[in-house]
Amino acid sequence: MKKYIFTLLILAGFLSDKAIAQKQVNEATLIYDILATTSDGKSEVSSLKGATLQIWVKGDQSRSEMKSTLGIETSIHDIAGGKAVVLKEYSAQKLMITYTSSNWQSSSQTFSQSEFKPVNGSRSINNYVCKEVVAQGSQGTGEIRVWYHPEIQLNNNAYFHAFPGISGLPIQYVLLKSNLRVTYTLRSISYEPIPASKFEWPKSGYRIMTYEENLQLNKGK
Repeated sequence: MKKYIFTLLILAGFLSDKAIAQKQVNEATLIYDILATTSDGKSEVSSLKGATLQIWVKGDQSRSEMKSTLGIETSIHDIAGGKAVVLKEYSAQKLMITYTSSNWQSSSQTFSQSEFKPVNGSRSINNYVCKEVVAQGSQGTGEIRVWYHPEIQLNNNAYFHAFPGISGLPIQYVLLKSNLRVTYTLRSISYEPIPASKFEWPKSGYRIMTYEENLQLNKGK
């Protein structure tokens, strides 16, 4: 009996240490630098030179904004409200695509339903000690490799399509598809309060269409 109690105490202490070691974050702003090259890494894709991805997370709400010389693509997602929107601003075109909760799940299946397999060893990236996992996308959509820091965890694990199953903060991730390699590396993270207005949808200035309408439009191309 004493041995059993002693084992439980050890287990409880271990779980307590794990809980303390991982910082749970409800609100954060992340900025990633993007590097797009050919799969061998020798030639950089000029249209994505200097591109960045900025992500704001606050409770159940998130906003991501990718900027490049091509334009700006933004997604705003509200888990509790069961809705999302994607804004595309390329040249003179400004498009708003609305999503229901089921639409959002359908659009995120490429890696969100994939099994991430751990890779042995660790790696230091921008002073974060990271673990590595790898997954294959569905229907031949490529591979994703993620190096994450297990000591930081965002409470909102749906802020990005590919990461709901990863227990930690992605510091760097690489998307590989045919002859293209796109690397996202965390430049900075801020825990400063984010105004609620950051997650509001634009009220004008965009051509609005549903997720289904946009699918039909893309099939015609």
